[in-house]
Amino acid sequence: MGVKSTKSFARVRITRGLQSGPTRKEKQAFSNRAREECIVLLTFKLYQETLIN
Repeated sequence: MGVKSTKSFARVRITRGLQSGPTRKEKQAFSNRAREECIVLLTFKLYQETLIN
């Protein structure tokens, strides 16, 4: 559920960023957020795999 909202959020942020260039601080915050989400998804996938095996 949370992933869906963050994906739409990311899409909105990207399109808005293309229209009006985001500041360096906004870019950094966005990349940090994306990195955190990737880490969470990867750890969750690994956790699922360990449960199955």
